[in-house]
Amino acid sequence: MTACRAAAEQTGLPTETMGTLMDWHARWCAARAGQTAAALDGEPPGEPSAEPAREPMPPAPPSAPAADDEPPPPAEDAGQPGEHAQRMLEIYGRTGVRLMKDYPFDVKVGVSLAVTALLRGHTQEGVQRLMEAAQAGHRDALELLSHPRRHQMAADYAYRCGRSYQRDDRIEVAMFFYRMAADPGGHPEAAYQLALIHQDKGEGWTAAYWFRIAAARGHHLATAAFDGISEQLSHAPPGESWMLPADMVDSSQPPPPFLAGDPPASLM
Repeated sequence: MTACRAAAEQTGLPTETMGTLMDWHARWCAARAGQTAAALDGEPPGEPSAEPAREPMPPAPPSAPAADDEPPPPAEDAGQPGEHAQRMLEIYGRTGVRLMKDYPFDVKVGVSLAVTALLRGHTQEGVQRLMEAAQAGHRDALELLSHPRRHQMAADYAYRCGRSYQRDDRIEVAMFFYRMAADPGGHPEAAYQLALIHQDKGEGWTAAYWFRIAAARGHHLATAAFDGISEQLSHAPPGESWMLPADMVDSSQPPPPFLAGDPPASLM
């Protein structure tokens, strides 16, 4: 087409009716399509088709990328838990969340998580889990749902969970449930068992705190144990560390002030 236009300009012929390069390309495509169709119908390749050639359709604009082609959303910062994960930590604590992940379909673990939620003040979540366990036939869940002193029964169940995990030598998990049972659950035996564990770990000030909690709730063995450890701690060497142990972070209540700093002059 370029050569024809150059020849027309040299000979003085009009070029306005020649059309553009796109027009010529469209006519060539139409002629080519007609020959191909004729060949398919058994006509000789050079014979024109009886039907006039159609103008080719303009190319369609590029379509939007499919959903699978879209770039994935930016991943959350690994150091910052998402909103749902943060909510789970608030309700169940780190130990509870670990149990949830390790035993997602265990009905017994589901009841222990329900008890944890109840004792930590998240009644709606606790009742929901109890209903799910009750539908699965768990008798303790049924009783907890209808018990007139649900908080007290939840504390007793948490204490039994602590005993079970302690027998299995899962001490950190046992301590978690003892803490839930002792405070805010108000279970004196749970506080006493927790004090014994801290005493065995060499954490005298924390043991003294839980002995005192158990003694205040009428545990007679705790009273004698508190007197004995108070005497020992009164002779502790200066500079001894009495910071709150890391495993107490799951407690739903803030630590006593003296466990995060210098011990008081008198524990009583």
